[in-house]
Amino acid sequence: MVDKLERNQKKLHRNTKQRAVIAACFSNEVGPLSVNEVHAQAAKQSPSLGIATVYRAMNAFVEEGILAPVVIGGTTRYEPAAKRRHHHFHCRQCNAAFCVEDTPVTTSRLAPKGFTIHEYDLVVSGTCPSCLSENRGEH
Repeated sequence: MVDKLERNQKKLHRNTKQRAVIAACFSNEVGPLSVNEVHAQAAKQSPSLGIATVYRAMNAFVEEGILAPVVIGGTTRYEPAAKRRHHHFHCRQCNAAFCVEDTPVTTSRLAPKGFTIHEYDLVVSGTCPSCLSENRGEH
């Protein structure tokens, strides 16, 4: 993702350093991020970064095909557009989202016989390990 951003720097508008910080938020993530999550992470590297700049950058990344939006738990989140088809897990307690790479779901079982699937999104919701350990008093 960061490499693609660097290759497309000439296409990007102003604030390329800020946009690079924003793009870097996606390099080690295990799931899609909301604009607020990106802002919180990027502000650690660039304290003057405003939420409006994050919104503009995210919209530009979507337009450029770098990021793809996905709605999970009622929140629009973003992940690298080049990721292969996968599913998501949404923690109802902390509202975090995680990618689920290996699932036994096949599209042939998702629709009634005779139907054609053009697109689908699968989100499993529950409680993540971090929230489970907090509930048990483990830290």
